Amino acid sequence: MRAALARRQSGDLLGAAQSLRALHEADSEDVEVLTHLGAVEAKLGKADHGRALIEKAIGLEPMKLSAYFALALSYESEGRFHAALDAVDRGLRHNPSDSELHGLKAELWRMMGEDDVAFHYARDALVHGVEHFRLDHVYALFSARNGESNEGLRRMQARLDESDLRPIRRTQALFAIGDLLSRSGKYDEAFAWYEKANESVGASFSPDDHARSIGRLIQTWSPEKIKKLRGLGDPSSLPVFVVGMMRSGTTLVERIIASHPAAAPGGELDEMNALALRIQPDLSPSIDGLQHTGPLHSKSFMHASSQRYLERLRTIAWTAERITDKMPANFMHLGLISVLFPNARIIHCRRDPLDTCLSCYFNHFRSFHPYAYSLEHLGAFYRQYRRVMRHWEETLPVEILHVDYEDLVMDQDGQSRRLLEHVGLDWDDRCLEFHRSRHISHTASVSQVRQPMYATAVGRHKRFDDRLGPLRTALGDETKSGSTCGSGPLA
Repeated sequence: MRAALARRQSGDLLGAAQSLRALHEADSEDVEVLTHLGAVEAKLGKADHGRALIEKAIGLEPMKLSAYFALALSYESEGRFHAALDAVDRGLRHNPSDSELHGLKAELWRMMGEDDVAFHYARDALVHGVEHFRLDHVYALFSARNGESNEGLRRMQARLDESDLRPIRRTQALFAIGDLLSRSGKYDEAFAWYEKANESVGASFSPDDHARSIGRLIQTWSPEKIKKLRGLGDPSSLPVFVVGMMRSGTTLVERIIASHPAAAPGGELDEMNALALRIQPDLSPSIDGLQHTGPLHSKSFMHASSQRYLERLRTIAWTAERITDKMPANFMHLGLISVLFPNARIIHCRRDPLDTCLSCYFNHFRSFHPYAYSLEHLGAFYRQYRRVMRHWEETLPVEILHVDYEDLVMDQDGQSRRLLEHVGLDWDDRCLEFHRSRHISHTASVSQVRQPMYATAVGRHKRFDDRLGPLRTALGDETKSGSTCGSGPLA
């Protein structure tokens, strides 16, 4: 068991699963094994099987609170937040004072965009003596808007004094302190805390390796290659791909479209990245490499791949005419997307390069983005993002709609109408009230998209201008182009 848990802790889920399955075969009613194996199986994509194992553990030992916690996390990973809350509440019925479950419940409310509910839940639990980092963290995140930023700062700084604070918690506390100081207008002090937060992540990123990878991608997806592969996909117009840099407005665009009664939000789906890795695991520079990968580029394979993706979308909404996939990094896979779905709509979100990169630098992402924790690396990554987008703009035989964040917040009506026209849906006034949508977002923008449109984030970098020398240098000429760094809508 110790070996299995060590593998799980290190991220070796397959190794952990192998060890836990052996333990399960030896004793099929070991509650600890059932709980951990269920959690690992869920992480490996076998959610129903994993939850069945956890439910068996609960049936054998209803007071096993860690099982309810694992069950809630398995639902959360699929975006089934209400089911996750139900799992937490089941555990709290057995122990109403369990701090782990209370902390997770506050975090779930936050992830659902229910900021006020999350704040008051965390504060009430703390007032009643329930202590957990998650409660302090959720409280601190929303303390400024509730006039309690000093207490939020105090709690986060007190957590930093704990010698046994986990590294991930330390990073979260540092980012929260930066946010609170920034909201208070103490920009120099806030930036210093953001620097500490980013350094604490310990991310590793090689701009040179990334540039070579982008070069291989561009060489592989040549106009000739894309032309040869045309006709292997599906003519469906159901998918809408919203791409761009992180923090460029992709969530906002998705919310506007998904507010239409004939559309639905898919969120950030990983299917395209997984498929791209299957086809081109090393982004081979050989153009012929794609031609000679056997079934990967056969008509049957490409058709099956497109059908699996469409089936995944249909699990989100059976009757929708358009479903968005707002995985920003799909800008890497537009060649593949154009082959699989020649009639899909593609929307490219752009924002001032300095605002974009700085917003990334000020956020601790749930998924790992190793380039995002250094101003130099952010600038280098941004340049490669623009490089590959220019390639698609010159290469793809499909239309890309470019939407600038600054235009969107200054002309919500006009830009929203452009979006709806591009995706092929009639106008609906509900698209102007995207903030009223109860759809759940899984991104760092979850709080913002629950508010009406505002322009305070435009030009945010000016508050920190004297600290941005490394970013400006890394961006080079890209800083001159602003958000309108493409060439407009393409036909």
